[in-house]
Amino acid sequence: MGCRNSRMDSWFFFLWLHHHTDSWRICCQQSGGKTAARIWDPWHCCLHPVYAHCCRYRSWSSHCTQSTGRTRRGAQLGTVISLPLSGIICVYMDWTYVFYFFGIVGIIWFVLWIWLVSNTPETHKTVSHQEKEYILSSLKNQLSSQKSVPWTPMLKSLPLWAIVVAHFSYNWTFYTLLTLLPTYMKEILRFNVQENGILSAVPYFGCWLCMIMSGQAADHLRAKWNFSTVCVRKLFSLIGMIGPAVFLVAAGFIGCDYSLAVAFLTISTTLGGFCSSGFSINHLDIAPSYAGILLGITNTFATIPGMIGPVIAKSLTPENTIREWQTVFWIAAAINVFGAIFFTLFGKGEVQNWALDDHHGHRN
Repeated sequence: MGCRNSRMDSWFFFLWLHHHTDSWRICCQQSGGKTAARIWDPWHCCLHPVYAHCCRYRSWSSHCTQSTGRTRRGAQLGTVISLPLSGIICVYMDWTYVFYFFGIVGIIWFVLWIWLVSNTPETHKTVSHQEKEYILSSLKNQLSSQKSVPWTPMLKSLPLWAIVVAHFSYNWTFYTLLTLLPTYMKEILRFNVQENGILSAVPYFGCWLCMIMSGQAADHLRAKWNFSTVCVRKLFSLIGMIGPAVFLVAAGFIGCDYSLAVAFLTISTTLGGFCSSGFSINHLDIAPSYAGILLGITNTFATIPGMIGPVIAKSLTPENTIREWQTVFWIAAAINVFGAIFFTLFGKGEVQNWALDDHHGHRN
């Protein structure tokens, strides 16, 4: 219930926020990194234990990446819809209605979550008796009781810190672009508000498509080509972090060629979708029974870029010149490459010893 309440509080905060800011830019850019990061984390951490509950079972593990990807990519689709819609609302109504609209949508989502989601098949309100019996019989002798959390070995685990570094690095670029891409579009590429919202959504549409394909590709490599889990996670993380770094830097050196800039930024953000099948799901590989806790740890660190990244980027672009934005892109790219290398060196794909007591049937 704590997860549910934190999600509800976040959306009420959205409704309240507009009374305490001076402009749409301050709301959507300054609070975007600091507030939206907090809004994302609670519900995201609620879902990871659900993933773990499903993906630890042998019969489902071959489709684990696709299963988690189907829910995670909803956030990207939401960005695709919300950015242009926000631009339209600002043009034809008023920027305050952006907060009213999405705050109300969040409350409606919360009600549906409370009504539809259950912890177990036994407590589900709408599942049929036949389906419930099928699920329970399939999981017979595979369920395990939750034990005390092994905090000390968990926090000493280098594979966990590999995910932390990768998650932090990826989110630096993600939050910087999410909060400041509209500024770049307006000040450098000279798009108006409505064009800005539509074009700012294009990169995230590409990321959404990439997440769909990368999940299928990752499971195919593991099931059909016998790639190890760790190999797939590292390969997809390298593509999803170094690829965006290259095109992000390139975007800073094409001047005011708006079509090429949008293309490079779109490719950069699209390639980031590979990470959804890389380090982003690695919590389930190394400790499926504690995946929710691990995500809470990594997301705590990964939220820091949402607080400081946009602030640093804004301080580096006081005049909004191309050279200033090149510096922002170089920093983001360097952090991305560092995170990719660190995860490649220290990431693992098998269940760690400290998590074995409460684990069954996980495939390496």
